[in-house]
Amino acid sequence: MKFFVRTDTDKPRYFGTQGDAHEDGRKEEEVWRSSVRIKEVDLKADKDGVLRLLQEGPAGADDLLGGRGRTWTVTARGGLKELEE
Repeated sequence: MKFFVRTDTDKPRYFGTQGDAHEDGRKEEEVWRSSVRIKEVDLKADKDGVLRLLQEGPAGADDLLGGRGRTWTVTARGGLKELEE
């Protein structure tokens, strides 16, 4: 199961689609858009992983969320640019 998260904010913001995350990032002022980070998360959707995520929240399931997927930034003109990791 894939979802998207903005990791540049104080509290991570979660989105169901890349378009929703992109739209949220475009709301930032042009000078701050380059600091926006949208990460694609490919969650292992096995029973144990989902239960741990529900019980402990994202902080308790870092191993499920970290190290997977691609990352984008928002350009000054509002487009998406994939970052190389």
